[in-house]
Amino acid sequence: LPLSSPKPRDPARRALAAVVETMTTLGFSCEIDRSATSARLVTCPMLEAARRHEGVICSFHRGVVTGIAERQTDRAVVELHPFAEPGACRLRAAPVG
Repeated sequence: LPLSSPKPRDPARRALAAVVETMTTLGFSCEIDRSATSARLVTCPMLEAARRHEGVICSFHRGVVTGIAERQTDRAVVELHPFAEPGACRLRAAPVG
């Protein structure tokens, strides 16, 4: 899902697109999956600190992700899963209700 595309109608996809766009401006590199409801964060601007203090850094990033998603819609959530796979954290979007 290119960042320049129109806003998706699906709330989960819209929320994920907004999160990815913001995280990219903050220095993350993101790869959105074909479903457009999941993405890999493959570059973190605070990776070394996150490895040493995962609870602090990843909790902060989790709050950023949640806040961005909540500003987009109350019909979807985006969750951050730190170090979910080798070389990447994972974002997952899902509808609420």
